[in-house]
Amino acid sequence: MIEVYTLPDCSHCQEAKDYLKEKGISFLEINLKKKENREARIFWRSLGIYKVPVIVLKTDDKISVLKDYSKEKLEEWLKRHGEIQ
Repeated sequence: MIEVYTLPDCSHCQEAKDYLKEKGISFLEINLKKKENREARIFWRSLGIYKVPVIVLKTDDKISVLKDYSKEKLEEWLKRHGEIQ
């Protein structure tokens, strides 16, 4: 499952979400401003990252994190993890 950690009015967050939708990749958006996402904020901070978007791929046995977003890096990361060709 892919999770996209976002903040409102973040243009890079919107770009990342649009790209994933364009590629037909399902994801869960986690808005870090929402009160109910407290545990997600704790996880996000534990990564030592204080910017968004942060994109996380969780599988049964590991977690992979794209910390430094650009559309090109996202595409490369998705290919590396077999999410796109």
